Amino acid sequence: MRTTAPLVTHGSPRAPGRGQRGASMVEFALILPVLVILILGMFTGGIAYNQKQQVTFAAREGARYGATVPAVQAFSNPDSWAENVRAIVVDRSDGDLVDAEVCVALVRGSPATVVTTTAHPTATWYSTEGGQPCDPDETYPVTGFDEGRRVQVRVAKPARIQLGVLPDITFTITTQATAKSESSL
Repeated sequence: MRTTAPLVTHGSPRAPGRGQRGASMVEFALILPVLVILILGMFTGGIAYNQKQQVTFAAREGARYGATVPAVQAFSNPDSWAENVRAIVVDRSDGDLVDAEVCVALVRGSPATVVTTTAHPTATWYSTEGGQPCDPDETYPVTGFDEGRRVQVRVAKPARIQLGVLPDITFTITTQATAKSESSL
């Protein structure tokens, strides 16, 4: 006659791996906030980088436009000239900029000084800087035939990167463009 050994079970009658699933849930709960912060930071950082590219393009477009405006137009109404260049910059930014964030200046020499004429000795030529160049320390090679006349456009726009539960990272996007004036005075 055959004898059979009795079936012995150790532990509880739970399905295998159930304890591992609980540990996985705890690990996921611990990692999820870090993952969300990383994803949100990358997403909003990408948006900030895109804004930087957009305002850089807008500043270059504005400087180029200001450099090609005929001198007759520029000196007939200097304030209108600066407003027109600023409007081009704001328009090219696709809504990322407002007028107060844009400086436009027609300067000459090295370092940069305000361009004035006898017809408009007090012309400001600026949109937001109140009579100052956008970058007064800019150096530019000046020759006997070239007074070093150029258009400066500077943009300063606040931006932020959101990190979910952590404090936002705030900074200012700044860019500058300079174009040699092609008009003869």
